[in-house]
Amino acid sequence: MKRLGLASNNESYAINVLQFLKLVDEQGKRTDKGHEVMTIHDDPSFHEAFSDLVRTAYADLFELRGDDAWNFTRNQLTNYLV
Repeated sequence: MKRLGLASNNESYAINVLQFLKLVDEQGKRTDKGHEVMTIHDDPSFHEAFSDLVRTAYADLFELRGDDAWNFTRNQLTNYLV
């Protein structure tokens, strides 16, 4: 991530997000599913596959709120997450 200039000085937060979404494992190595999703070049297909990762990671939120969760404001998400 440093080489790409991503999340400068916040790499650990970015890695935690990637792990939470199951794009990388505990050792920081890409997962099969993560590789599969991140190599999709068709925008609609990528959107659908990445949305599935988010929906899985936040299963309890989507179970509780359904598709309305996609439209939560920052405040609503913060209140849910704390």
